[in-house]
Amino acid sequence: MNKPSFSSIPPELMAKVADDVVADLDATTPDPATRQSQIVSLTHICGRWREQLVNNRKYWTAIFIQTVGSLKDLIARSRNATLTIAGSLDDNDGGNDVEDRRKDNKEKLGVVMG
Repeated sequence: MNKPSFSSIPPELMAKVADDVVADLDATTPDPATRQSQIVSLTHICGRWREQLVNNRKYWTAIFIQTVGSLKDLIARSRNATLTIAGSLDDNDGGNDVEDRRKDNKEKLGVVMG
């Protein structure tokens, strides 16, 4: 007897499962960084999960930015949806003073946001 494989699950069922998982995250995870991290973790399950999640803008309308580099990807995933953006670009690495880091991040954001 052949066991059912994950690849045989219809896309509609995968979408429903993804919707339910993300709805549960929205209800139980008030921290936007944790919520986003857990959604990104779901994209690592397999290629089909990644495709389902990355290509659906509704999962990327509330984004948390930690680096300017990640911002481009997150905005692209939102596919022109209205966004709620939270985050901090000030990492205290002991390097430049706070004002220099803010200026650098502002310049980087200007490039990303165009």
